[in-house]
Amino acid sequence: MLGAGFADGFAAPSVLIAGIAQRLPLVVFDENGTPVRSGGPESIDVSIYRNDAVVATATVNRHASGIPTPYYPLTFTAPEAGEYAARAAFSARSLKFKVATRDTVKLVQIGDALRPVVTPTTADARGVNPVCTRSPKPCPFHEVTLTDAIARKKPIVLAVSTPGFCQTAICGPVLELLVDLAPTLGRFQIVHAEVYVEPNKKSSGAPKTTDTITTYGLDYEPSLYVADADAIVRSRLDFSWDSAELKSALALVS
Repeated sequence: MLGAGFADGFAAPSVLIAGIAQRLPLVVFDENGTPVRSGGPESIDVSIYRNDAVVATATVNRHASGIPTPYYPLTFTAPEAGEYAARAAFSARSLKFKVATRDTVKLVQIGDALRPVVTPTTADARGVNPVCTRSPKPCPFHEVTLTDAIARKKPIVLAVSTPGFCQTAICGPVLELLVDLAPTLGRFQIVHAEVYVEPNKKSSGAPKTTDTITTYGLDYEPSLYVADADAIVRSRLDFSWDSAELKSALALVS
């Protein structure tokens, strides 16, 4: 059966907005509700319904390079806000999801400018401890703040994730994809921002999130933004991506 690898608007607030192309990572589950990690289809045929009428169809290829769980990234532009359903040709069961209006979703969209944030660095953690939860050692993307990177007028990659405390087992792998590619990405300034201020601190409530999470309107992770020298976002990846999608996103900025 078809499952949502994104916030569908039911279990969590919708991240999808009408009128702009949106990326929906889909996952194939077996009859026990377990994600199919091997032996899944190389592509799936998907139809999108609105009020029982087909509004879009697509063949979506499988992505799994460098990550544990394969997914199928569907790009879809909803004509209006409301409830929709996705149905794969291999199953009669529909995946329902909600699409919102732009004024209700605080996320940065493709074509928007990056929002400056004085992100923690190895020189100034700004109260974030640890500055990077990657193990066994921090990633190399904490040398410059996002605000300073924007001022330098060079292309930027902003990765938001907490590999040490991720709830979906993907935040670490997608950061590693960027670490592996970094030696070939000299044209980019790469900034990694963590999700929690003090994830190891015991507290009765939810852990405090960083300024990046607040500024970018995120209530999920991971997320990645690729911006040009003018800090205009040319690509955004959310929830899950593999090395192929990452390379395609980076290739959009010269």
